[in-house]
Amino acid sequence: MKRININGPRLYASIEELGAIGAYTDKQTGLVGVCRLALSDEDRQARDLVRSWMLELGLSVDIDTIGNIYARREGTSPELAPVLVGSHTDSVPTGGRFDGALGVLGALEIIRTLNEHKIETRRPIVVCDFTDEEGCRFGTDMLGSAVATGRLALDHACALTDKDGICVGDELRRIGYRGEMNVNSLRPHAYVECHVEQGPTLIREGFDIGIVTKVQAIAWYALSFTGRAAHAGATPTAYRADAGLAAARINVKLREMVESGIYGEMRATMGVIRPEPDMVNVIPGRVLATMDLRNPDDDAM
Repeated sequence: MKRININGPRLYASIEELGAIGAYTDKQTGLVGVCRLALSDEDRQARDLVRSWMLELGLSVDIDTIGNIYARREGTSPELAPVLVGSHTDSVPTGGRFDGALGVLGALEIIRTLNEHKIETRRPIVVCDFTDEEGCRFGTDMLGSAVATGRLALDHACALTDKDGICVGDELRRIGYRGEMNVNSLRPHAYVECHVEQGPTLIREGFDIGIVTKVQAIAWYALSFTGRAAHAGATPTAYRADAGLAAARINVKLREMVESGIYGEMRATMGVIRPEPDMVNVIPGRVLATMDLRNPDDDAM
């Protein structure tokens, strides 16, 4: 069989079109990013667009009860387990247009190419768009795929709430993506995901593409440091109970743990540090913070 290539400009155009939904311009850098939080109005618009493309390609589209979208291209042996290809189209508040979208739209471009060349596959191909992979709104990353694989119970996932107390189940219904397909009904033969690298390793080491060999375990923690709020000018250092200082020491300790090498390839991030009362001339009486730990080695984690 001769080599078949996808249509690169067509794929890029679809990424650009999807990237216009939730687009914003960063004031500091002037760069255009994407804010498409899970189950928001922007997420619904993106889902509607992607679903319309799936239907245009003649795929049969199903939505499960956690909102995952599955678009099936039949194979010559439809009884065989399908190859699952895809990713997600939600984003973090300051996301890029390639994150997740490349995997979903790249999968659709594969389908377009197969259709154009009238190529049949033995196994069915299912393109997937998972719900809330980012986790930044409802506090649990990879939510849709976690429910689909049985790692999280559906009822638990639907009861999760955002900072405003709005729950996943209600938002799924509001945007029209609380489907009827059983979340545990799809059992793929294999899963393939093309994802943009979110770090600097490939470009700094001169590679165009890499193959994932490890998956990092993730642990998220919410931390609360309680001290005593006091006047910044009138309170001597010896009499202070500075919650901000306590949070800073933990942050420094995390870096020391990472750099020690004792914990393998661990990465540690304190991504949120929120002092209270958050005033320039008041010693923080309380600090709310988060801790993100990642490690490809379970024992080191």
